[in-house]
Amino acid sequence: MGGLYQLPFDINVSATLNVREGWIINEYFTLVNYRLPNPKSRCSDLIMSPFGSIKLPTFYNISMRVEKMIRAGDYGRIYVMADVFNVLNSTIENRRYQKYYGTYYIYPNEAQNKFVPYVYNFSLNEVLNPRVLRLGVRFEF
Repeated sequence: MGGLYQLPFDINVSATLNVREGWIINEYFTLVNYRLPNPKSRCSDLIMSPFGSIKLPTFYNISMRVEKMIRAGDYGRIYVMADVFNVLNSTIENRRYQKYYGTYYIYPNEAQNKFVPYVYNFSLNEVLNPRVLRLGVRFEF
């Protein structure tokens, strides 16, 4: 959602609001059974939670701009502007790795069975950038 409001004295104020549901995280592990005769059916993922039951927080971000126009002679204009991104300075989680616990290998000899954990299990991957202020000038002649 976005909007622009023109104030007196050639000042413009605008804002943008982005909101979306948090990403869905799957929780699972892989089972590889070498005792099965068909190689294509040896590997399967086992889902451990209902789809959509684990989500990241709702994402929201507000950005704003203030702009002032200054007339330069008969035909020119100068725009001085300030943009603020992530106005609320939120540190929202954008992305995480899936809740993938790893792979369990089943061999004909039970003594060889082993579990190999996935090192990035549910690790934080990305957060929303911090508040940023950008100043700019635009010339029109």
